Amino acid sequence: MYSDDPQFICRHLAEEAPNGYRYRFAWFTGYGKDLNWTCEDCAKSYPSAPEPWLPATKEWLAKNRDTIYWRGICGSPEIKHRQSGLSFSARDLELEDAPISFVDIRPVLGRPTCWQALSTTGRLVLFSTQETKILASVPLEDLGFEITGETGFCISPDNEFAVVSQASGPNAALVNVKTGKIISKLSRGDYHCENSHFPVAFFRNEDRTYLIAASDWNRLDLYDPATGKVLSERGPTCYVNKERPPHYLDYFHGGLCVSPDQQFVVDNGWVWHPMGFLRAWNLPAWLNNEWESEDGPTYRDLACREAWDEPVCWINNFTLASWGWGDEEWMVPAAVLIDVRDGKQLQWFPGPKVRMSGAWPPRRLTESFFFDQYLFAVHDNDGTTVWDIKSGDCLLTDPQVKPWRYHPDSKEFIEITQTGFRVSTLIDACAIE
Repeated sequence: MYSDDPQFICRHLAEEAPNGYRYRFAWFTGYGKDLNWTCEDCAKSYPSAPEPWLPATKEWLAKNRDTIYWRGICGSPEIKHRQSGLSFSARDLELEDAPISFVDIRPVLGRPTCWQALSTTGRLVLFSTQETKILASVPLEDLGFEITGETGFCISPDNEFAVVSQASGPNAALVNVKTGKIISKLSRGDYHCENSHFPVAFFRNEDRTYLIAASDWNRLDLYDPATGKVLSERGPTCYVNKERPPHYLDYFHGGLCVSPDQQFVVDNGWVWHPMGFLRAWNLPAWLNNEWESEDGPTYRDLACREAWDEPVCWINNFTLASWGWGDEEWMVPAAVLIDVRDGKQLQWFPGPKVRMSGAWPPRRLTESFFFDQYLFAVHDNDGTTVWDIKSGDCLLTDPQVKPWRYHPDSKEFIEITQTGFRVSTLIDACAIE
């Protein structure tokens, strides 16, 4: 739970609860992020403020902070805007002899303006937005499942391997990018697989590429992508003969996100009843401890909320930006910065609206948070907003720009359109002057 201490409380919260249970509402004052706490009865009177407000002293907070349970939010924090010299430049791009349409796209790291796209016809298409032409087009072998609007893919940092997966299904395939041949077929089983993205990601360690992929609803494994060999062999992670195994993890894995320095991975999964939990752990530690992803020393809980597979992105090698301030189902649009090394909230600011993944299919393949000097938040109706993460100010809103992915080397945003692609770049007029 993310909670800022209140300035004031209503008089009822200052009283001892007769049954030992008390509930609090965050009452935003409308000035910045300032908030107070009220009981449920006072919250019902919003916007009429309770009288009198009592100071939330350090002594009272130390005694009561963790014993008054979260129940809701009244009002909204103030969203701050600041003029800037920022704007987007956009152009539409059509590729000659390109397949009719694409379902997903990824940047090729280390090669500015180069992208890999997955076509509806089952081809991996490498192209350049600068040269506006196809550089390579490789047909995939039979994946064992149909390519639909809910088929996604990711590629390894060296662009040697890719995983094509069913976003709401049990199956995936590890393929060689240059030949299209299947190296290994993957499955996470069909137990509630429709409720989260197929957990899959690549990372590099000591000049070697590794693949992370789900092999069950509550199990991730490490693979050698060159051969498909499992590198994290260990005991069972599900009940055997009605007996709970050691290291049992009651958690449905979700979308995975690896840090820029390849040291951490964030898991965007969920638990019953249902509730979303962001988790993180250290990748080199996992290479030395096969149980690190279940209960290793570096494992951290980062956030709890009603939704999962929601927007996240890395601000630096250890700071994650996660969408939404609040707890469980009581949330306001915001960006929350978390240190994955200890799970502590560093700061938050209100305002960013994003594409919400949703708990049920159809699942969205597009990203909503990007970071490169600024935080970019993408909403299907409102377009893209640009945020200063230090001040929390909104610097730009462009309702026409709605990218799917971002290329950090050429600083391009890209969106798949009906006729091809829309490429956008951020222009800073102040920097030009």
